[in-house]
Amino acid sequence: MLLTMASAGRGSRLGNMACRRPKTLIEVKGKPILAHIIDRVREQFPLKGVITTSRLGTNGAWQFAEFMEKHYAGSGISFANVAGEPRGVGYAFFLAMGLVGRTPPQDIILSVSDVLARDYSVLGRSKFDVLIGAIPFRESRKKQRMMIGRSPDGNVLFDASSVVLRRCYANVGIYCVKRSAFSAFHTTFSDRMLNHSSDLFLKDAKGEYRMTWIWQELQRQGIKIGIADVKAIAELNHPEDLPDFERI
Repeated sequence: MLLTMASAGRGSRLGNMACRRPKTLIEVKGKPILAHIIDRVREQFPLKGVITTSRLGTNGAWQFAEFMEKHYAGSGISFANVAGEPRGVGYAFFLAMGLVGRTPPQDIILSVSDVLARDYSVLGRSKFDVLIGAIPFRESRKKQRMMIGRSPDGNVLFDASSVVLRRCYANVGIYCVKRSAFSAFHTTFSDRMLNHSSDLFLKDAKGEYRMTWIWQELQRQGIKIGIADVKAIAELNHPEDLPDFERI
């Protein structure tokens, strides 16, 4: 498994906690958030590589390299970072794809960098080509999230009017793209980026929900997209969110 993180966020709402470092490097329960995510994924998959994204004009690339050397030297996990302008989660994933290429050697987890899921194993146990990490919508109280639904055959529904209440989930910004679907994902994403970059990533481009268009387009191409219930999440947006990591 490869893990790709949209990790350029600076944690401006966290005040002194961020301390001029990427938000995902803030320490919680004795280690950075990114270490919690990597360790949780490693518990459930053989992790071969980690790709981070950082902002141009910052020392984020150096900070991530130092982090990997400190925590994972000798682990066999390869590491790479790509720097770019802060245009949102989708753009960060697009930059990372340039390092991965069209035919990755493993399935890929794409994740926002401040969300720790309880269960990543569900991302690998599925007949679907793409999985969207989610939690039951009733559990998503702290943050407004995009509502998605599950059809009787298990496929994801993006139209809120089609979502049956008992099958309603909240997108948490964690995705798994299987090797079988990555070429279509890469081509569709790249073509849209090259043709509509100014509209797609510069106007209202913030947030993990700006990825919806790519999943809808892949669905139209016949790619099977499902929901992976990750059970629960911890997310760091404000200092008062810290206790959530004790429960995950």
